[in-house]
Amino acid sequence: MSALAFSRAVSILVGSFGIAAALVGQAASQGSSSRPLVSEAQFEAWQTQLSNWGRWGKDDELGTLNLITPEKRRAALALVKEGVPVSLSTNTFTEKAVDVPCPAEWAMTSVSQTGATDRVAFPCIHGAASTHIDSLAHTFFAGKMGTAMTHRGW
Repeated sequence: MSALAFSRAVSILVGSFGIAAALVGQAASQGSSSRPLVSEAQFEAWQTQLSNWGRWGKDDELGTLNLITPEKRRAALALVKEGVPVSLSTNTFTEKAVDVPCPAEWAMTSVSQTGATDRVAFPCIHGAASTHIDSLAHTFFAGKMGTAMTHRGW
């Protein structure tokens, strides 16, 4: 078993225990009066009262990111002790394996003097190998192609 496969297995096992513990705790607490359930009417009211829809105007595209002000950024920077870079890329597996039942597909489809065209396919986007793709710029391809794509603006 590869180190990556082992790491994933451990993560899944630990996560499963955490979810099970949370569900047991939630089931136990619902039986007591210390945590009353929210009524449907209260839930509906919250959807209006607590909504940020339109809060920053009809043309706003940031939404709650507007809450991250320069002051908040400075406060966050004051908490930094070491400058450790963290990549946002995720490994994209292109070869089938026990823990990658549906690998991504990447192929060059055409080449010309002005450039090349690639075809990238994620046949099973919600599977064992990946949960979602938020941006191809955060995708790292490595393997039999011997090439990597990461953090490119395409």
